[in-house]
Amino acid sequence: FPSHDRSGVGYAFTGNSRADRWISRDLMMEKWERDPSGVSVQLESRWYDPKDWRDPVVVWISERKQYWMLATARTAGQQSFKNGCIALATSPDLANWKVEPPLWSPEAWTWAECPDLLPLGNRWALVYLHEGTQLRLAGSPSGPWPRPSRETLNKGLVAGRTLFDGRRRLMFGWLYDNGWGGDMLLPREMYMH
Repeated sequence: FPSHDRSGVGYAFTGNSRADRWISRDLMMEKWERDPSGVSVQLESRWYDPKDWRDPVVVWISERKQYWMLATARTAGQQSFKNGCIALATSPDLANWKVEPPLWSPEAWTWAECPDLLPLGNRWALVYLHEGTQLRLAGSPSGPWPRPSRETLNKGLVAGRTLFDGRRRLMFGWLYDNGWGGDMLLPREMYMH
C-alpha cells in the first residue's frame, strides 16, 4: 500500500524486473505519476533471476532506520522449481536503494508471492502467498524464518497485504476462485495471542 511522507507526498513502487517509484501529491492519492527524478530499484543478477522480480512492498524498519523493499523473486543461477525467494533492497530515504541478498530463500518452491513484513506482538511476521497465505515468525526483521507447526493463515485468501491504522494491523486480500480473480475479502485483523 502506498503511504505519505512528512511532506505530504505519497510514494508507491511497482514494476517487473525493476521497481519504479510513483508519486502522488494529493492527500487522497487519486492521481499518480512516474517519479520525474527517475527513482527505480534495479534487479541485481548476481542474486536474482532477471525475469522474475515483482510484487514490491516497502516497510519502515525503525530499529535499522531503513526502508526495506521486499519483492517476489527467484534466485539466480538455478534452473529449478525450488528457487523462489523474497528479494530485499534497503534505503535510508526512499530514493537511494541498495539491492541485498535474499531476505529468505527456502529452496522449497517456485514462488513466495506478495511478501509483507510487519511487527506482530513482540515478533516479526513474514507473510507471503504459496497455496494460500502463509506466515513465518522471527525475533528480528532479518530472520531466521523457521517453519512453524501451522504455517497457513488462510488457504482461501490470496495476495494478502497489510495496513497499520495506528492501532490495528489489518490484512486485505482476494478470495481464491480457481485462479486469479474472485472477490475482495473484508479486512482481517492480525494479532498475537
